[in-house]
Amino acid sequence: METICKNREETGLLAGEIHSKLLKLGGVGAHAVIVCLSGELGTGKTTLVGFLAEHFGIESNIISPTFVIMKNYKVRDSCFKTLVHIDAYRLESSDELAKLGWQEILENGENIIFVEWPERVGGLLPENCVKIELRHLGGDVRQIKILWPEKKKTKK
Repeated sequence: METICKNREETGLLAGEIHSKLLKLGGVGAHAVIVCLSGELGTGKTTLVGFLAEHFGIESNIISPTFVIMKNYKVRDSCFKTLVHIDAYRLESSDELAKLGWQEILENGENIIFVEWPERVGGLLPENCVKIELRHLGGDVRQIKILWPEKKKTKK
């Protein structure tokens, strides 16, 4: 799916659509749902996470965890209990994320994890991540491309 958001309001509406689809992925497996957000500085990755956090009932102001790397927020009324927001921009290697307890976070099916700059920790990310790519097209206009994981085919 690819769309153009011309302003913050349209980005907020898109976040509502993404939220609905993420809820369908929650509770499906033993692992957390992971959303990877890619794009240059200033493309709106953290803004999109903030809109999504609102849909998960989080009232806190979402800011980029660039210097603390990771922040956790309690989710209300959802199949998820915790929103984990990771900004991997400052990480030198995936080992640094591993030291923050990545495996335990990943293995908790009640977590929804948003990873900004996923290319910095690619080796730790499973294949079934939701991938969101953002491009700044000028002013408040953003191109947002969403790649949903393919559903696994069940054998009969």
